[in-house]
Amino acid sequence: MSKCSVDIKKDIIDAAAKRLTAKGAYVFEDNGYFGNPNIASSVINDINKEFGDILVKEGEKGSFFIDPSDRLINAYLDYYNRTALQLNEDTATSAASPRTIALLKQLIKNIGVDIKQVKNITVNGQKMDASGAAMLMQRIIQVVEGREAEALPEEAMHFVVEIIKQTNPTLYKKLLGEVNNYRLTSQVFTEYSKLPDYQTKDGKPDVAKIKDEAIAKILTETVIKQNEGSTEKPENLAKVQSWWDAIVDWFKNLFAKSGFDQAAMEVLSGKFSGTAEDIRAAEDAVFLQLSPQERTISKLKEVSSKIEKRDDGYYIDGKKINRRVTDLVNEWYSRRFNNNELTKSEFQTAVDDLKAEKGTAGHKDIEYAFYTLVDENGLLRTTPLDDSGYVSQLNPNNRDMYDLLKANLAERLKSLDKNGKTKFLSEITVYDAKRGLAGTIDFVAIDEDGKTSVLDWKFMDINVEKTTDVPWYKVNAWNTQMGQYVQILEQVYGVKRQDFVQTRMIPIQAIYSKGNAKQNILPELLNVRIGDVNVQNIKDDFLIPVGLESEKTGDPLIDNYLEKLNALYTKLSEKKVLPSERLNKNEQLNALFTAIRQLQMARNIKPIIYQARILNKQIQQTIDTFNTKFPGQVP
Repeated sequence: MSKCSVDIKKDIIDAAAKRLTAKGAYVFEDNGYFGNPNIASSVINDINKEFGDILVKEGEKGSFFIDPSDRLINAYLDYYNRTALQLNEDTATSAASPRTIALLKQLIKNIGVDIKQVKNITVNGQKMDASGAAMLMQRIIQVVEGREAEALPEEAMHFVVEIIKQTNPTLYKKLLGEVNNYRLTSQVFTEYSKLPDYQTKDGKPDVAKIKDEAIAKILTETVIKQNEGSTEKPENLAKVQSWWDAIVDWFKNLFAKSGFDQAAMEVLSGKFSGTAEDIRAAEDAVFLQLSPQERTISKLKEVSSKIEKRDDGYYIDGKKINRRVTDLVNEWYSRRFNNNELTKSEFQTAVDDLKAEKGTAGHKDIEYAFYTLVDENGLLRTTPLDDSGYVSQLNPNNRDMYDLLKANLAERLKSLDKNGKTKFLSEITVYDAKRGLAGTIDFVAIDEDGKTSVLDWKFMDINVEKTTDVPWYKVNAWNTQMGQYVQILEQVYGVKRQDFVQTRMIPIQAIYSKGNAKQNILPELLNVRIGDVNVQNIKDDFLIPVGLESEKTGDPLIDNYLEKLNALYTKLSEKKVLPSERLNKNEQLNALFTAIRQLQMARNIKPIIYQARILNKQIQQTIDTFNTKFPGQVP
């Protein structure tokens, strides 16, 4: 996938964020702070020296902002354009070009194996979450339709490995000796040792089979890399020698160094001998290629199952995890209050809201509705379960609010379901062991290609008589929380940045009756409101989802414009003002952010145009004031 300057900028920010995080900083997209402010200057200086530019800018009390310069972005973009693609860091093998696919198909035909294009991988009558499967004794390779480039090479290599094992034991022994030197091998052990198909009868990891899996994956990468490393067309090499011989000659110096290169060269040069007849594997031997979806789902479930949530925090293996994501949100509020950016009333409201957002019974109602709509495999149910006997936690005497939230959830699930294969998770706990940080994500959707959406429900009591949108401080706190979820999913669970689709907080208005403190009458929840799944149908600003700045619209022109608007918003928010000007600054930030959100979420450009008119009017007023006070002078 090619990259533009916007992508490169985010890559640089991400690289700096990882370095800052490793040194104990808390990073929220492009800004953050050090828990120990005393080390901030030293760490920031070291990172800036490494990048050869003022990449990280230090603020007050250990805070910082990551801001790559145009010079740095252009330098990295140039480097990217000149550098060949690297192997993936996870266990998914690279996609092969049509040229390599054609070569491998010929190999598969030569060794007597059939290829079957299928909608779903099925082994012994059981549907599997995989992109491909090598069924050794049946001499069949199953490949999911549309996934040939990713799945076929690896499944072909499984046959190659088995044939090498029987016909060239010396080479196979060499491969076994080298496989532990590859980082990919340890990742394969981590992912595949938990799968029943890669375990012995007593439930222990089948080390031999997992090593064969790793060998096939490494060999796949070697074949693809070597076959596609040459840019010469076959006809240009015909006068001297055949194209395949040229490849062999080009890589022959590697033969003595690596068994994987030797095996790859035999495949590429057509010298690979042996057929499926030579295979003497177990009758039920099947090798699977996990899909990006299944890799992420499996790891999420595995880690979440080990974590216990108690009143005082999260525990794993009986040990308390140091911090919760909500702790970082609390700290964000505290720092803003200590810096006088929040008034006392705003701070207290923020803290009270934070408790209500996670403590509301509405989350339990949504979770139950989710269970009725999604089956145990995470797939959308064809027919929802009967919930006529369910008693709503929001109002035990009336199900109207529950029914409203369920209907909205059902529409949201349908909008995210891709070909009936998207998998959904609810209330899933994520954990970053390196940072000692855990949190619970309300909703995750992952389609068959690994495209991931993360949503969090936010119940809030908003005074519509005083404001028309979510307060600025709440928006920033929400982004801090969502930013942490995305960072954990990317750095720990292997979700690639470009695979995030929706990363949003979904506002839900909780409407209360007025309480009476003198009569000791508490407010009562009367109703809830949630925005339409189609954001363009939402009329109230405060019900529009709050997405991360990094969430793309899919329109390059709008995304480029949003990047500039967000940069303007950041600049204005960092501007120091007098206490008397703070209210005006907050109003400006709220108005600008509303306009940005309307454009990002609903593709509505009218608020941006309105903001531009206001800005032009303010500029003209400043010019008029100057001309009145200093007539004839040049500003």
